[in-house]
Amino acid sequence: MTRSHHFVLTLGSNTDAEAHIAFVREELLSFPHCSLRFSTARLSAPVEFALSSALFTDVVVVGDTHEELTTFADRLKDLERRAGRTPEQRATTPEQIPIDIDLISWDDVILKPRDLSRPYLHLGLRELDEVLPPYPITHISPTIIPREMTSLEELYTLYLQHPTISTDTRQLPEGCMFFALRGTTFDGNKFALQALDAGAAYAVVDDPSIATQSDRLLLVPDVLQALQQLAHHHRKTLGLPVIAITGTNGKTTTKELTAAVLSEGYRLLYTEGNLNNHIGVPLTLLRLRSEHQLALIEMGASKPGDIAELCAIAQPNYGLITNIGQAHLEGFGSLEGVRRAKGELYDSVRAREGILFYHEEDEVLRQMSLGTERISYGSSPKAYIQGVASPSTGESLFLHFSWSCPILEMSAREVQTQLVGDYNLANALAAIAIGLYFDVPSDKIDEALTSYCPSNSRSQLIHSERGNQIIADAYNANPSSMRTALSNFLAIEPALRPRIVILGDMNELGASSHEAHQELYQKLSSTTTPPLEIYLCGPHWREELGDQPQVYPNIEELIAHIEAHPITKSLILVKGSNSIHLGKLLPYL
Repeated sequence: MTRSHHFVLTLGSNTDAEAHIAFVREELLSFPHCSLRFSTARLSAPVEFALSSALFTDVVVVGDTHEELTTFADRLKDLERRAGRTPEQRATTPEQIPIDIDLISWDDVILKPRDLSRPYLHLGLRELDEVLPPYPITHISPTIIPREMTSLEELYTLYLQHPTISTDTRQLPEGCMFFALRGTTFDGNKFALQALDAGAAYAVVDDPSIATQSDRLLLVPDVLQALQQLAHHHRKTLGLPVIAITGTNGKTTTKELTAAVLSEGYRLLYTEGNLNNHIGVPLTLLRLRSEHQLALIEMGASKPGDIAELCAIAQPNYGLITNIGQAHLEGFGSLEGVRRAKGELYDSVRAREGILFYHEEDEVLRQMSLGTERISYGSSPKAYIQGVASPSTGESLFLHFSWSCPILEMSAREVQTQLVGDYNLANALAAIAIGLYFDVPSDKIDEALTSYCPSNSRSQLIHSERGNQIIADAYNANPSSMRTALSNFLAIEPALRPRIVILGDMNELGASSHEAHQELYQKLSSTTTPPLEIYLCGPHWREELGDQPQVYPNIEELIAHIEAHPITKSLILVKGSNSIHLGKLLPYL
């Protein structure tokens, strides 16, 4: 038997609390090698930014266990899910908390220091004659918060007066509200006073010792949560339709094309660049103004629950998943994990009885979207929006396609884009499907798609001074997007001039990294499309293939080689994960 560990945890519920806490209590008592004591249940107002003002029922639990921390914590998370706190529930009814289990302390370590200011915690500890381990924050009283927390209503009132948000003191518009976010290597609280001196109207902080230093410092329990809840509240207040886009590949291009189309008929707010995570989505929503008519939000994910979290904030009425492929496998664990995670968007839209847009030829998406009003696009005659691409040639690398909508008796229309690669056909058809649904005239749709010019190494065609045609697609890379880009490149006709493939590592693949890199290399090695020269760059390629010619451990060594051996009058594909920095190579090609 391992040594015993002492812990304190809390149970909280604002939905059918008596039943949920009773269930969790019985389950906790069944944990092996565990002794427990429970405090009296107490009512409390939500002290963190909440989606609901419903009172909580809170219970303090003190106990001992022979399990290790990771095992015990996993049990608690599983218990939360069995009690109804699932990713699906968080996405669909985030204001309802069936149960929240917080592990406050473990042996002599405080795990949740920000909970130390909760009155119900200290009342429960006093009842159980329990003393928490010492924690080196002397400015937090056991029962009194040193400065009153800023409520969501107060924060929103100030935001309406100062509707520009900043999280970076290096980019601080006059009169903005600065949110002092924390990260693994930084603490924005330390720059809050600097932000005020630089022109911010207010700074939102979660360090009580800093909050007392100025009346323009607004204390909240957690700055990131405050940012997210403020964005959620603002989105609900304005109430305009929200379209959300996610997927393994093509989500940014699809978002940009859709934005170009919808802007022809609407005052549209859409995600700028790649601000698609737990910080970027709230920042985007907080740019919404009353004059906007639609919002188009890109959502990215690296682990299960990410999309559900973003949907809880943005509450999309419409959803589109571009595809489901192998990416971020370190976080998702498997392709099935990716499917479930991306499917959180469908779950959220379905719960709101919204509308989904899906690629008809994608069997996975077709099955996942069942049971919801939906609109399809693709090359299939079953699709609502149908499109066919013309073959790419060495003289014409840009996507050219025709599209129609037979159900609306729309005959085929021709569109010439500035996008490289037939794989962008699905992205363009998705934009058409959304545009038609929102009544954008077909000629305006065509104009938008024709005028859109990609940048930032996303399906971008570059003509260099050395006579090269460069297909720059070096912002993102995973096995599915690599295979697609390579197949498109090798299919370009005619195949008479030199062809160069420059590939960087595919990152965040976890245990699948070795297999994925080897499969791609076998595809390259077995190609019969002459002439073809291959350059591979990054530590993964070096680990897989060793010190072989044309395998370079970093971008600097590859640049040095290209400088010494210039490439001219060639067709070049450049693709890899952004972290390999293949974009630095483009000026040398």
